[in-house]
Amino acid sequence: MDDELAAAYGLYGREDALGVLSDVVDDGGSAVVIGEPGLGKSSLLKVVDQLAQRRGRRVLSVGPTQFDRGLPFAGLAELVSQCPDSAFDRLPVPQRRALSVALQRADPDGDDVDALAVPLAVRGLLTQLYGAEPVTLILDDAQWLDQASLASLAFALRTIDPRRLSVVLASRPDPGAAAELIRVLAEPRHELELKPLPDWRSASCCASGWACGGPRR
Repeated sequence: MDDELAAAYGLYGREDALGVLSDVVDDGGSAVVIGEPGLGKSSLLKVVDQLAQRRGRRVLSVGPTQFDRGLPFAGLAELVSQCPDSAFDRLPVPQRRALSVALQRADPDGDDVDALAVPLAVRGLLTQLYGAEPVTLILDDAQWLDQASLASLAFALRTIDPRRLSVVLASRPDPGAAAELIRVLAEPRHELELKPLPDWRSASCCASGWACGGPRR
């Protein structure tokens, strides 16, 4: 574990969680980080992002907000924007067309779109990417992911190679609709529940000028 990197995000007291997430980056599989707001979930995921990049993995990062939850395909739009155009262009024409329409890249042509076309397109993009290099998919605040994106990702991730595409997801307790996505994450799947740090840990963080989940602002 890169202690300097962890310290840069003020992650004192989260060594065990960081160790598990580091292993997921290296060995594949998935991890679900559950915790109330303010306990450091986003800071943990930022470290995962940096670790994955340092270890030669492509990183795809999606961070929806509560305002995105009512916008169909908002999460997918963020994900696809990080994929190279060459991967998009290699999709089969029906899938490329359906995804373009869903993401407002193309106008509907009046023909019905196959309900499977968008999820198949997402799976095709991910398969292309991790076929070329190992990938880490990071999804923060999964409880805010819109239903259309969630369903497409749940379909796509059911059949991925967990050794080539690792997934790290963070959510608040009782994630609701995100449970559909969590259920399909590949094994080995690690579930980490963040608790408030003990008082002595919190005092140590404060004395060092850091909050429990990150630097004071």
